[in-house]
Amino acid sequence: MVLHLLLVVALVVNRAARKPTKTRVDLVKTDLDPGGFLRCTCRPVVGAKTTESTLDLFTMVWVFSALTAAAHASYALDLFGYSDYVFKGGKNPLRWIEYGASASVMCAILAVLAGVRNRDLLIVLFLATFALMQQGFNAEAAVARGGSSADKLVPLLAGWVLLVATWYPIFTSWYATLDQADDEYDKCKHLVNDVGEPPDWLEPLIVVVFLFYCSFGLVSAAHVAHSFRSDTATVNAAFPYYELYYITLSFAAKATLVIWCIAAVFSGSGLEYLKNAASADYDCVTY
Repeated sequence: MVLHLLLVVALVVNRAARKPTKTRVDLVKTDLDPGGFLRCTCRPVVGAKTTESTLDLFTMVWVFSALTAAAHASYALDLFGYSDYVFKGGKNPLRWIEYGASASVMCAILAVLAGVRNRDLLIVLFLATFALMQQGFNAEAAVARGGSSADKLVPLLAGWVLLVATWYPIFTSWYATLDQADDEYDKCKHLVNDVGEPPDWLEPLIVVVFLFYCSFGLVSAAHVAHSFRSDTATVNAAFPYYELYYITLSFAAKATLVIWCIAAVFSGSGLEYLKNAASADYDCVTY
């Protein structure tokens, strides 16, 4: 709990000290038929700006950090029956509810950093991540009640499918963005001031957070595999160890994203890329 609170404090201090002004990005709907528009394509692949929606990355990072800190405070204070779930029930629905919110926001942040500006796609990624977390709970609950093989394996498999489904567009968007930046940056730089290239630190961040997401699936798989080797009472008695693994991974993943954002995203080195990427079509359009 204390560590998560420190992350929230660090974000607030960073905001007050640096006052970043380009953390808000505009969202678009992909225009599949440009109809005569000649667009500058040195930044994320987006269509004509057709929505009034915006996202502020600092607010999103603060929200998932605050949600996590509040959730862990409730665990520490043993609210909502936390200890009964973990030490007697062999499952923790509270954690999966927290993940459904915080992990979904994190996924949306990574998608925006990777160049996704399509509003509808971001909504789908958010909801798919929420569904992914609930599949984790379904598998965990099936193990706790001694469910059938199908009860355990179906949500586990569905969770991995949803993981691939949510991260595939993030990676494809990033690599499309990177290719375009390499190919056409010089041309676009003459058309728009302060173009901003995709920063070097972005790809490692996306890969590291993706690996953290995979690690949650591996813990879930290990928990399910344990249920095939031991009886339900034995597996439930060992559940606090799995809970500790989840809590540790959760902090590591969220701390990585928060610290990376403070050190790089909100420090100025990536702000031009973030701000200009969303308005690439608007700025570069010629008739």
